[in-house]
Amino acid sequence: MRYRGKHNNSQIEIFLHMNYSWILFALVAFDLHSQSGTARMDFDRKDTYISSDTVVANSSESAEYCTARVLDYSPTKLVSVAYDYQGPFTLMSDTLSNSAYDTVVWNPQSTRFNALSTVRVFSSIPVIVKKNIILQVGFQFSRVKYQGADASASGGMTQPVHSALSANGLRSVGLHSTLFKPINERNFFVAQVAGDLNGDYKFSNMLPLKYTRFSAAFIVGWKKSERKIFGFGISRSFRIGQLSYFPVVLFNWTAMNRKWGVEILAPSKAAVRRTINSKNLLLLGYDMEGQSYHLSRNGKYDEQSDHLELRRSELRFKLTYEFSIYKLLWMSVQAGYRYNLAFNVDSYSGTNDIFRGFTGDQPYVQQTRLTNTTYAMISLNLVSP
Repeated sequence: MRYRGKHNNSQIEIFLHMNYSWILFALVAFDLHSQSGTARMDFDRKDTYISSDTVVANSSESAEYCTARVLDYSPTKLVSVAYDYQGPFTLMSDTLSNSAYDTVVWNPQSTRFNALSTVRVFSSIPVIVKKNIILQVGFQFSRVKYQGADASASGGMTQPVHSALSANGLRSVGLHSTLFKPINERNFFVAQVAGDLNGDYKFSNMLPLKYTRFSAAFIVGWKKSERKIFGFGISRSFRIGQLSYFPVVLFNWTAMNRKWGVEILAPSKAAVRRTINSKNLLLLGYDMEGQSYHLSRNGKYDEQSDHLELRRSELRFKLTYEFSIYKLLWMSVQAGYRYNLAFNVDSYSGTNDIFRGFTGDQPYVQQTRLTNTTYAMISLNLVSP
């Protein structure tokens, strides 16, 4: 029996620096994805995507149980290390007035950043691999740096959000677990839970674990043939930057000529696939990324006064080329356009998070906008056989 791993659009820097407290929040988040012969949940990971990689079993072994794969699906990543680069953009913020933040009022400010760079590390490892059940666990880390800040407001960079991003950037560390359970030859379900700690903290001054963002997803699926799978489900996610509950649609399909296909996990991602050969493929589509990040003061978290929460979300329209370098070692090269969906600020003290849904009109502490820009990303991946 062979298995296929999976990677979520998520990310980890120096995981060795994590101390024992990180292990406590290995619980809940999600990202429904579909990758390489398996259904993968990718709801929330930076935001908080989910990884559910299934087994590719021999027909004699899987007579009673289906797999969540279709022919020629893009390779499943077991381990992925990526570098992401965005071009110049401007951050524009309205007035900030927050009683939890020393009752100070900050005037509107505009800051031009020359670039944004992100290091991402992702892993999703099968720990139980049987024909009737597959369990995976993994981690993600990302480190975002805002480079070359030029503040236009008088007095320099005074807005807390601007100064926090310029001085500290953003960091995310998370753990996740995915369960794939076939019911028979045609039906299956996928469940995932995850937890991410997001903010401008440093490992030497960690954010309290009460700020862990939990996500979850559940999908019921049908395998119509070796070329088509579809499913429906529900997700709890921060993919749009704030807490949200979304219906999920899974659809993976490969054409009869096996040159074309689609990989969809709406609303988080969708792509048209062009298979060149078994070691080269192209993907054209989009990803939605987002998370909620807790901001500290000058890189030093003070639980009595720091209650700013950055709600970050973006769409990425992209063209991706994936190819084999040597056996199971693959490279992915991606380029596209980053479109800002949200970059607003709430006040949040670690309890009773704001839920706006589709009709909520609770005001933000600050409304902030980013101009759109181009981006490129390259990753080195260890894929499943």
